[in-house]
Formats: sequence, structure tokens, C-alpha cells
Amino acid sequence: MTLSPEHPEGGDTPAAADGTEAMVSYTGRTPMKQTAEDEAVTGKLLAAAAQELRQFVERTERLAAEKQDITDQMKEVMAEA
Repeated sequence: MTLSPEHPEGGDTPAAADGTEAMVSYTGRTPMKQTAEDEAVTGKLLAAAAQELRQFVERTERLAAEKQDITDQMKEVMAEA
């Protein structure tokens, strides 16, 4: 990484003339605006991630219930012995 006078330590954003931080990325360009299409894609990705997380939780809950059933069955077998 090459250090420039605007980024002496490679991590500081240069200040604007009015004392506020300028909206400039490390490449020197302003950030892109979110379009409606960008927001739609982001929404779909978040919905897919939420659905996947929900499936993992449901699966672990099912496995916990099966584990409890097996534990109960083992107790019954031990009680018979």
C-alpha cells in the first residue's frame, strides 16, 4: 500500500475545507449511491440469509427434541433392567 499526503498513516480520511470529513474513499472516489435495484438485491439477500438461519434453528430444535426422546427411551430401558 502506498501512503499519500492525504492518508499519512493509511487509515485517516482527509478533512474537508469546512472541518468535516470528506466523503472520499481510499481510492479517491465518492461513494456510490444506493439505487432501488441495489436495495432490492440487498433485501433479497437479507431475506435469504434470514430464511437460512431460521432453517438452522428449526433443525437444531428438531434434533434437541429427538435427543430428549432418545434420553427418555433410555431411561425406560434402564428402569426395566
